[in-house]
Amino acid sequence: MKRTERAGHSGNTQPGQDGTKQVFKAPSPSPRCASNPSIVSSSVFKFLCARKTPLHPERYYPHARIRVFHHSSPEIPGSARERKPRSFFLCSFVVQADVSKPEQISRLFKDVQSQFGKLEILVSNARPELAKFYRPPLDISLEQWRKALDSQAQAFLLEAQMAAALMPDGGRMIAISYSPSGRTGSWQPWVAMGAAKAALDALARYFAVALAKRGITVNVISPGATDDSVVSRLPTEVFSAIKAWHESGWTPMGRVGTPADIGNAVVLLCRDGASFITGQTIHVDGGASIMDSVFPLNIQQG
Repeated sequence: MKRTERAGHSGNTQPGQDGTKQVFKAPSPSPRCASNPSIVSSSVFKFLCARKTPLHPERYYPHARIRVFHHSSPEIPGSARERKPRSFFLCSFVVQADVSKPEQISRLFKDVQSQFGKLEILVSNARPELAKFYRPPLDISLEQWRKALDSQAQAFLLEAQMAAALMPDGGRMIAISYSPSGRTGSWQPWVAMGAAKAALDALARYFAVALAKRGITVNVISPGATDDSVVSRLPTEVFSAIKAWHESGWTPMGRVGTPADIGNAVVLLCRDGASFITGQTIHVDGGASIMDSVFPLNIQQG
C-alpha cells in the first residue's frame, strides 16, 4: 500500500499548528499501551501516523513498541525504521508476511514472542491486491475465492488464537473490515471479499465472548470509502465517481474518509476507557452506513 502524506480531517483546523485552543484534554498514561508491544499491518501504521487530532496520542502512548508486518510493499516499514523515538510510536521491528499462509502467521507470532515475550494489542488489516480476488460471482475462480477467505477469516482466526496465548488480561484485538459488503450483494466483483468480511465480523464476535472473562476486547472497525485505500486502487474515473457520490450527500458528512479517521478509531478502542466495549462493529464512515438507499436523495432531504 502506498505511503500517504495526508493527515487529519479535510477542512478541519489542526491544533498545535496555529495556536487554536485544544478541544480535548489528553488522558492520563495508559499502562497497557505505554512501552508495550503491539502488532499492526503496514496500512494501519500509516493510519496511525496520519493522526493529527486533538487527542494527541503521543502524550500517552509515547513509547509503544510496534511490530509492523506487510506482504509486498516496503514503503511503510521503511518509514517506520526512520521514525524518531519521540514520535507517536517507537517502531522496533519490521517483518514481511503473507497472512493467507498459516505457516507465515505462525512465524510472525513466534518472532513476536521471542522479541517481546507478550503482545498487548493486535490490529488485523491485511488484504491482497484487487487482482487476486476482484471478480463477479459467475466468473470468480476457486483460487481467487480462497485468497479472499484465507487472508481474512482464516488469517484472523489464527491471529486471534496466537495473540490470545501471548496477550495478558485487558488486551485489545481489532479487525478492520468492510461490514456492509457482508450484508449486501450489489458490489458484484467484491463477492469473495464480502463473504470473507462477513466471516471475519462473525469471528470477532465469537472471540469477544471467548475472551471476555480475561478483559480482552475484540472489536471491528468498518471504514467507508477512504482515501489511499482499496477503493483508491480502482481506476481514477471510478474513484472520482465514488468521491462525488459521497460528497453529494450520500455520506452525511459530505466527504470520503481519511487514514487519520481510521487511526482515531483504532486509538480510541485501545484506550482504557474502552474496556467495556467488545464484540461491536464501529462504522467509521461519516454516516454513510445509516443512509436509506431505497429513495432518491432529494426526496429524503425534503
